[in-house]
Amino acid sequence: NSYKDRIDIDLSEMDNQLMVLADKSLIEMVLINLIKNSLEANAKQLKTSSKKLPNEAVLVLKDNGNGMSASVIKKAFLPFYTTKESGSGIGLSFSRQIIHAHKGIIELTSDKEGTEIRIILKTEIN
Repeated sequence: NSYKDRIDIDLSEMDNQLMVLADKSLIEMVLINLIKNSLEANAKQLKTSSKKLPNEAVLVLKDNGNGMSASVIKKAFLPFYTTKESGSGIGLSFSRQIIHAHKGIIELTSDKEGTEIRIILKTEIN
């Protein structure tokens, strides 16, 4: 896919010293999918932040795209569910599987001002 418009990604609130126990290429796939979703929702900005909690790292991506209705949010992680004409409905479902395989959590909230994804991953072996 090619996109006519660009998205401004704000990394200023990212902790670049934060380390998580994760497969780099799989987490990159999740992040690429989330950025792609923001672009497809006509977002112009994606603000990222991260913070360290005891034994966990929290990564938040918040865009200013079209947002999703409550009914769409309920189905967003279901395999093959899509609201896009050319969508496959596997992006968020696959992203959730990757995060769960890392014993993490992925949460989604959305309103008319945009969508926020929160990913929580372990930073230490228990």
